[in-house]
Amino acid sequence: MKMAQEAGDKPVQAKCLTCYADMHRSKKEAEKAYSRYEAALSIMSEIGDRQGQCLILSNMAKTLVLLKESQKAIDVNQKALTIAIQIGNKLYQMRCHQRMEDHYRCLGDHEKAEEHQELAQRLKFEMELTCSICGTEFATTDVQLEVMPCSHIFHALCTPLLMTRGNSRKRYCPRCRSSVINRPTLV
Repeated sequence: MKMAQEAGDKPVQAKCLTCYADMHRSKKEAEKAYSRYEAALSIMSEIGDRQGQCLILSNMAKTLVLLKESQKAIDVNQKALTIAIQIGNKLYQMRCHQRMEDHYRCLGDHEKAEEHQELAQRLKFEMELTCSICGTEFATTDVQLEVMPCSHIFHALCTPLLMTRGNSRKRYCPRCRSSVINRPTLV
């Protein structure tokens, strides 16, 4: 973080703040996490990183749930959903709808919960979200996913299986058979 500040590298500063906030959230230190997310969001907004803003807003919404601020969590999640729609990121849209479904179920608003569940299911269907390695549908909760260079998505736990199968020199995407030279990207 210090090196990023000295170099004036705002994207790295925002990512460092987000990592710190994630650590605080995992320790249930919600107030500390939220303030770091706010600082990271400010930087992401300043540099115009819309995907970064979406990710941070999503994490802020999760933190607000820990703080038992349901309505504010819904509002922040709605902002994340708006950005996800604007940038065309269907995976973030789906995850926002899943969180909205959970929020509304907790509040007892089953009509809105069903609406968000339906929207999340529709997005999941549009994106063909099944893992070609294990053959199962991706979970409806946040699971760690990896994106191959060819843009196909798999469970993070399944990709080590892919990377160790067959000839150690040649590895292929099981969906399109394109060569995979580098490790997939975490999402």
